[in-house]
Formats: sequence, C-alpha cells, structure tokens
Amino acid sequence: MRVGVVTGSFPRFDGDHAGAFVAEHARTLVARGHRVEVVCAGSTSSALAIEGVTIHRVGGPSPFYRGGAPEELESGVMAWARAAAYTGMLSRKLAEKSRDWDAIYAHWLVPSALASALVIGKRIPMVAMAHSGDVHLLRRLHLVSVLAAVLVRVDAQIAFVSQHLRDLFLSEIRWRRLRCAVAKRSIVQSVGVDVARFDRASQRIERRPGRVVFVGRLVPIKGVDVLLGAATRWRASELVIAGDGPDRPRLETLARQLGVASRVRFVGFVGNRRRDELLASASVVVIPSVPLPSRTEGTPAVALEAMAAGSPVVASATGGLASLPVVSVAPNNPRELAAAVDRVLEASRSKEQVSIQRAWVNNHDWAVVSARLEDLIRG
Repeated sequence: MRVGVVTGSFPRFDGDHAGAFVAEHARTLVARGHRVEVVCAGSTSSALAIEGVTIHRVGGPSPFYRGGAPEELESGVMAWARAAAYTGMLSRKLAEKSRDWDAIYAHWLVPSALASALVIGKRIPMVAMAHSGDVHLLRRLHLVSVLAAVLVRVDAQIAFVSQHLRDLFLSEIRWRRLRCAVAKRSIVQSVGVDVARFDRASQRIERRPGRVVFVGRLVPIKGVDVLLGAATRWRASELVIAGDGPDRPRLETLARQLGVASRVRFVGFVGNRRRDELLASASVVVIPSVPLPSRTEGTPAVALEAMAAGSPVVASATGGLASLPVVSVAPNNPRELAAAVDRVLEASRSKEQVSIQRAWVNNHDWAVVSARLEDLIRG
C-alpha cells in the first residue's frame, strides 16, 4: 500500500527525539512492504532522511519543536497564531500529497487527524492516534464532541495510547449515540519500541550499580523537581538527568539548594546512541511525572525503551503510566519515590521487575504494534 503518515512532530535530524516514535512507525511500515510518505511540521531544510520514506515538511512557524506543543500553546496568542498557520499549511500539503495514498495514520488528533478528516474525508481509510496533549487540549477548548463527530463521520478508527486517555475522551462526549460510536471504533494501543535495538544496547553496556537515570524534556509535567527531592533521601549514588527544556536553569538551582548537586549530573540533550546507553546503564530508570491542572501524561516512549533495555522502571501512577507493569508510586511524593528506588536497587527485586517488564514489552515491539494498527486500516 501507499501509506501517508501525518504528524505534528517528527525528527528533524538524526538523534532528534521529537516525534522519534513516529519515525519508528514509518520505518516499520517500510519493513512491512509499504511505500510511505510523511507530512509533518518543520523547515524544508531539515537534514533527516529515512530509507524508503518520503518526507514532506510544511515549513514555516510551528509550535511542535519548542519544548512541546501543550507548553507552547500556554505561552500566549502568538503561539496560537503559529499553530493556526501550521494547520493551514498542513491542510494544503495534504490536499496536494494524499491523492495517491491508500491509507493514512494521523498522529495526534489535532491538528493531524482533524486536518486529514476535513481535507480527505472518507476517501482514504484512517487511523487517528491520540497521544495525550491533544486530548487535554480538546477538553480545555470543549471540542471533544466536535472532533469525535468529525472522526465518526469519515469512518476513522481511533487508537488511544492508554486506557486512561480513552476513558477521559469518552467521558467528555456529550451525546450517548456519538459516545457509543466512538467506543466501537476505538482501541487502546501504546506506541511501539524497537526491542532489538535496546537489546543490543544492553549487551554492549555495563550496568552501573546505584545509577538512577531520567530521560525526558525538562518541563513541569515531567516532575523532575520531585525527583530531586527524592535524591535527598535515597541510597543511590548517582542521578543522571538527560534532556533539555525551559526548566533546566530552575532545576539546576534547586539541586544546589537541596544539597544534591554533587550527586546529580545534568547532561542536556543526548542523541539516540547516548540515550540508549544511558537507559541500558541504569540500575533504575525513574519517570516521576506529575498531573497538571491542564493535562496528564500519555504513555511516554522512554518507559517502553527502558523496559526493552532491561532496566527496572519506577514511575508515577498518573495517566498512561499507571497501567504499565512498572513499580508505581504516588505522584508528587519524593519520600515514596525514594523508598521505591531503594527497594528496586536490591538485586533480587531488580531481577523480578525486569522479568515482568520483559514479558510485557516483547508484545509491544513496533512490528507487533504496526500489525495491529494495520488491522484497523483493513477493517
């Protein structure tokens, strides 16, 4: 088939983590014998090339590469203007490029799935992927029912990355008949992970005793301030914080104020190879996300990556993280987080947790996930 992938976020260069899981989806589609075209945000001068994938960048202003679209849209009117401009350009590009497509995967309900539905209609079978920020944005704007009606009208299938997200979306639909229609055409399916890639990383990297690793954007929802609070209590010897974002200066100051700066390393942005190595070297990977008034986590790809790398994961029980086979702790509780890390650092507990995670993540390799999504396309 000739498959279109529509997304707001897609890597701009090798090692870029923005929308990296969408790039993995595209690669898997190629491996399954499809011809793939991606329509995404970003400058046409972006250097990334993927064998077998044609990438169309719409260019111009976009809110998707400034630390995250939800955070960007909260910054004011200009961010909304950039988002509107991008949506217009996306729609025009879709009208031009979708003529020969046989199927379409739209990552994020807005603007990708909305634009695809309005421009393409029923002409092409579509799976709309809901990741979290998109659902919460629709809730804040009171537009869940509107978007649901549009997707049902074009016979789109909907995949939510967590049960929590699907339940939240359905609860916001005002009309019972429409809610039932969405329930019938929707599934829960997290993004996938390249299990073999992280297997290779774990085989070449030695695990570091006492090393705690965090990988993610430094923005409020990721809960890194809670992580630093836990670091004052646990017995772990080292905390590595990989990632960048607008909160980095504040968090570095907080580490000094809490007296843990000597045991915490902020390493900033890391490319794919270094990211894989950090996850494989960890004694524990921690995902301390917190619920915000405006949104909660979906199912962060780093959770699946850490499991595939064979590292035990401790995560806040919020959003999609609450349904993963990881060691769960209450959000915003540094004391409980520290105690969970200490327990997992015990060798016997670590091995048991890794075994549980391995069984789950093997069923979420991208090859498996892509086949499930393709079943939706084929009806």
